[in-house]
Amino acid sequence: MADGIRPCIREDFAQITNLYNKIFLRKKSGRSGNLQQYLEQAYLENPWASERFPSLVSEKGGKIDGFLGVIPQKMQFQGSQITTAVSSGLMVAKDHSGKRNPITGVSLLRRFLQGDQDLSLTDTANEITRKIWTGSGGSIAHPYSYTWIRVLKPLNACLNIGLKSDNLKRILSPLLKVGDAVLRRLPPVKPKPTDCEITDITVSKLLELNQQVPRRALMPDYDLKSLAWLVEMAEQSETEGPLTKRMVRSQSGTVLGWFVYYRSRNATGRVLQLVGLGNSFELVLDSLIHDASKHGLNALWGRTEPGQNKLLTKKHCVFKGTPWVLVHSQQQEIVDAFQRADALFTGFDGEHWMKTNA
Repeated sequence: MADGIRPCIREDFAQITNLYNKIFLRKKSGRSGNLQQYLEQAYLENPWASERFPSLVSEKGGKIDGFLGVIPQKMQFQGSQITTAVSSGLMVAKDHSGKRNPITGVSLLRRFLQGDQDLSLTDTANEITRKIWTGSGGSIAHPYSYTWIRVLKPLNACLNIGLKSDNLKRILSPLLKVGDAVLRRLPPVKPKPTDCEITDITVSKLLELNQQVPRRALMPDYDLKSLAWLVEMAEQSETEGPLTKRMVRSQSGTVLGWFVYYRSRNATGRVLQLVGLGNSFELVLDSLIHDASKHGLNALWGRTEPGQNKLLTKKHCVFKGTPWVLVHSQQQEIVDAFQRADALFTGFDGEHWMKTNA
């Protein structure tokens, strides 16, 4: 094959996996197991897979020196179905001098942005990707580019974030466990009790709930097959614990909302969906925090829902302005929907669900 950018094929994934391991693989990243199989499932076997929206590779001298994963999805914009192409896993190999050629990354991204999709996006972008993306005509979706963290066991959370040594963690953990047992009973760490009913739900119920959200300009367009696939892929994260899907009801039986998150004891739980119906976001958030605390998590983190930052602050969450959510479209009104926070955009609608982003 000639050198340059071309659509990715299944036979490329042995090289892609090797490149991925060299660039991204870290200890305790949740990327163990059969990574090649997972990448093939994500990029070749998703429910929306199409030759019109391929993943891309850069090839030089018969070897792959760059990759950009692409996952098409369906969304609704002002009631009409559009195609979204989600980019992920942008990577460029080092050359013989140990440097990465920036032109390779720029070329992959620009080829992607020239595709037939109505909307291009990525929601786990680092600063390097942001610079390439915005330099290629894309925009930052600022209302969605914040994540919140709610600490539940402060001492253990700090231990896991601040210390690299597993041996030292094992030595200190019993002492910090006693300290956290005290702190968890005191405000502001102590979760606010709720009188809500919290129950596990199926994927079909999760689909039903998503379809009950009041209309926004931009909405996900799941069916049962596509949502079940997203949940199944999200459940493959080996280190984050079970993926928990729970609905919140009032004592009178009114559905208030739901949440989806990873619930692994002594870990930080990644929240994929946190949705309140009507004016119920606070009760749903309290229910999530209480559920996570009861099951022994160190902390929770998730993407901020625009308009809820004041409430999240009230609940003792802290914020950071990364990773970036980046968008691009030839239809400016689609980009505008992100900029004015008129989109329902959760962890299932970009690449946040992928175990490679744990």
